[in-house]
Amino acid sequence: MKITVLHGQKHHGSTWNTTRLLLDALISQEDEHHEFCANDIPDCIGCFTCIMKDEESCPHRSMTKPIIQAIEQADVLIVETPNYCMGMTGQLKTFFDHMAYRWMSHRPLGEMKNKIAIAISTTAGAGARVATKQIARQLFWWGIPKVYRLNKAIAAAKWDDVKPETK
Repeated sequence: MKITVLHGQKHHGSTWNTTRLLLDALISQEDEHHEFCANDIPDCIGCFTCIMKDEESCPHRSMTKPIIQAIEQADVLIVETPNYCMGMTGQLKTFFDHMAYRWMSHRPLGEMKNKIAIAISTTAGAGARVATKQIARQLFWWGIPKVYRLNKAIAAAKWDDVKPETK
């Protein structure tokens, strides 16, 4: 099984640790997995080149291509984000902006219908459900038919403060 993980930011907080727990349960020695962080991708400039011409013409293609290739090769895609102001991180949204050409209304990739995705978000209070809903909607428009959503209010600002039964 091939698994690709896209982290919404670099902080190793509760969402990152929750993703680690899931990966530990999923991955065996035979599995291949790749992890990426959306932090280093520059903002989409809205030039429409990816839609009107092709995605290879995107001025940021060299930064997005390794992530996109890993997603295309994966059997399972995990996209995680901490809750930032009742939604996904701006960095993750920037990556999704770069993927507009892949939407079903533009140039969908048929293989996406064979993938399973998991959207993960945690929060100290409220908003994780909204964040996973945003991710699931993006992945639906890529053509991924089944997106599981794991969202949890963990009632702690730091992973070390999360109750063991919550972990």
